[in-house]
Order: sequence, then C-alpha cells, then structure tokens
Amino acid sequence: MIFAESRNIPDIHIVINKCDIGDVSVIDRVYKIYESIYRVHCVSAESGRGIQELKNELKDRVTVLAGPSGVGKSTIVNAVTEGRRMETGEVSRKIKRGRHTTRHVELLEVFPNTYIVDSPGFTSLDPSLLECENPAELFREFKPYLEGCRFRDCRHLDEPDCRLKEQVGVNISPERYNRYKRIMKEIKDGVKL
Repeated sequence: MIFAESRNIPDIHIVINKCDIGDVSVIDRVYKIYESIYRVHCVSAESGRGIQELKNELKDRVTVLAGPSGVGKSTIVNAVTEGRRMETGEVSRKIKRGRHTTRHVELLEVFPNTYIVDSPGFTSLDPSLLECENPAELFREFKPYLEGCRFRDCRHLDEPDCRLKEQVGVNISPERYNRYKRIMKEIKDGVKL
C-alpha cells in the first residue's frame, strides 16, 4: 500500500483472496487492522465468495491488481471476467504458496468502460522507489499525529515525546507501526522491502 500511497492513488482497496481456505483468525486480524483505513474485500476466486461485490467495485474504473506472486491475482481476473482464462499455476508443495505465472502486464475489459490490469507478482520492493521524503506520511492513519512531537524532525522511532508513538495501540495498530519501523530500517540499510 505504501507504494500506491507514494503515487497518490486515491482509491486503494485490499483484496484478501482464498478466504475459504485461509486461517480464519489470521484473516480476521488482517481485516480488523485495515478496515478503518482501506476498503477490504474477502474473496474466494475458486468458490465465488465476494466476487460479485468486487465486480461492483470495479465498475467504470481501470483497476490494477498488484501483490506478491502466487496470491491468486490471475485467478481473481478469471473470476471477475467470467470466462477469460489467464494462466494460473498450482500451489507449490515445497513453499506452500502459489507459483509466479503472469509474466507480462495485460489490460482486460471486464465490461464496457471497466478494465483490469493483471500484473506480474513480486517478492520484494525497492524502497528507493518510494516517492516521499517522510515515509510516515504514507500511512493514512498516522497523518493526524505527525505534528505536535517534541522534535520538528521527529522520525517517530526512538525520539521522546512523540505524538505518533503515543497513539500506538490506541488509534494506530501495533502491527502497522511495526511495519513502519521495519520499512524505516530497510530504507536506512538499503534493503529491498
């Protein structure tokens, strides 16, 4: 999401695929973390759960599906396009994840004036591609708390009297704050996200 936020994409949705086979407690936890920040859709491309609602959200838009390899982006495209057959792969027995199958970007018309861009998956992201001076600004729920810290150049990590850190566990989920700290460390170390 932070890469989409850094490009000022206004309408970001999270699609949790394979909800019919995933660990319900994990799905619920992820849903609760993100539901107040983004629109979250729990779907199963295989069973059809949530697909019609997702199609309704896509209407009259150009939508890009982005995410790690093997999460079922092409399977979702197949489900919402009702018949278009994007290549999909089997789940790897060794790593217990889907395999990378999409090797190019393709623009598909779902119905009139409605398009989906199916894109190759990824395993890591280069933090140097973030177009933002202050990565904390890329977390929507952080924005109300970015001002008012003791230090004007607060990075919201180890500084005392940080207004943002005071909200962790109150208005900011600890998981999201820990993700921010990890991103800041990876940016500092020059590691791919």
